Amino acid sequence: MAQNLPRGTPGRVLILLALLTSVVMVSAWRDALQRSRTVRLRYPTAVGDAAFYTPGSGPLRIQAEGGIVELRESSGARLKRSDDRMFRVDLDTGYPFPLYTDREKLAAEADPRLYARVAEGEFIRLRPLLAPAPAAP
Repeated sequence: MAQNLPRGTPGRVLILLALLTSVVMVSAWRDALQRSRTVRLRYPTAVGDAAFYTPGSGPLRIQAEGGIVELRESSGARLKRSDDRMFRVDLDTGYPFPLYTDREKLAAEADPRLYARVAEGEFIRLRPLLAPAPAAP
């Protein structure tokens, strides 16, 4: 009976556990080194934006499709919606706050739904008007 006793089994288990742990550690280390090249953070929604629009600060003028468009606040009620349900409009306005829409893709509409964020979870609708062309000197 003495010949059937397992010998060195705890040592074998510890060696196997150390090898598996080192493989996991090396894999995680390599992943952490490559993360700066493979992971890009994007915030397609209003989450994380710190700049707000101040209502009553006047009309906004933006350059869009070869002309100047003036955006004015609508007189309707403010849209109360969770920030993660609004989408940024890819338009360089030159203002510190971005514009948003409630649709994933802003279609070519005569009256697109554009919003400016005035508080957490609160947006105001901006309606576009064509601004007069600047007078030639």
